[in-house]
Amino acid sequence: MGIILAIDGGGSRTRCLAVDRQGRVVGTGESGPSNHLLVRRGVVLDSLAEATSKALAPSALLPEQVVCVSAGMAGVDYDKTGAGEMEEAFREIGFTRSLITGDMVIAHAGALGGRSGVLALAGTGSCILGIGPSGERVKVGGWGRCMAMKAALIELDRRR
Repeated sequence: MGIILAIDGGGSRTRCLAVDRQGRVVGTGESGPSNHLLVRRGVVLDSLAEATSKALAPSALLPEQVVCVSAGMAGVDYDKTGAGEMEEAFREIGFTRSLITGDMVIAHAGALGGRSGVLALAGTGSCILGIGPSGERVKVGGWGRCMAMKAALIELDRRR
């Protein structure tokens, strides 16, 4: 049985679907945050391991039996900046094949079905992503809580 894990990893929670080759969902899992820019690496690894374990439990498969992990992750940009860290995290919990992109990319694809257009994403962080008919991409925002906190600390230091 070839299973693909589809993951939406965010700043608040991580959701995982285990999907078979016929497109049927055979398991689901949910856990805590997995944005590597917002939480400690141990939290990221625990959240990914918990969500994937829950999704695989109904089929009794092991991570090495998963064909591929396809993940849209907060903390990974639309141009895949930050994907390497998440690929390493998936390897660390037992998944050797992964395709990692930003959460805004999977949200865009889900909302617009692969068509060109603009998507406003608002969750723990926020971002606007536009993808044109030729695949060109423009992103505005996407700084999340970390940048807001950093800006606040800079302002506090400036006032001292």
